Order: sequence, then C-alpha cells, then structure tokens
Amino acid sequence: FVSSSTTSQAVVNVNGTLFTFNVPTGVTLQVLPTGTFVEARGVEESGTITLTRLRTEDDGDGGDGDGGSG
Repeated sequence: FVSSSTTSQAVVNVNGTLFTFNVPTGVTLQVLPTGTFVEARGVEESGTITLTRLRTEDDGDGGDGDGGSG
C-alpha cells in the first residue's frame, strides 16, 4: 500500500516495512493517494531502489502498467 507519493518517489508499505522507490531520471510519477494498493518493482543499487514498474489495481492499461510518463 502507498504510504506517500510524489512525482519523484513512492513509499510503499509491505507488511509494516517501508520501501522507498525513486523514479528514474526523465520520468514523472503520477501522485497516488495514501492507501492505494500497488504492485511495485524496482532495482536496488547501493541502498537505493529505482522504480522499474508501478501498477495499481485499476490501471486498465493492458498490462504495461509503468504508472508514469516518459
């Protein structure tokens, strides 16, 4: 579930553990309401997680689900 969201990062709560996903350069994330259920994937490097996919339950985008633009 989304704990907080800005155009450059999303903080996701998974069973009480918070994960901060940073958006890649050149991508703008849609700000999501707190409590939104998401599937988030990312790549961790040196303690930083870069978002590679963010999908909400109601994306309806045919499976691409990048959740951002660019």
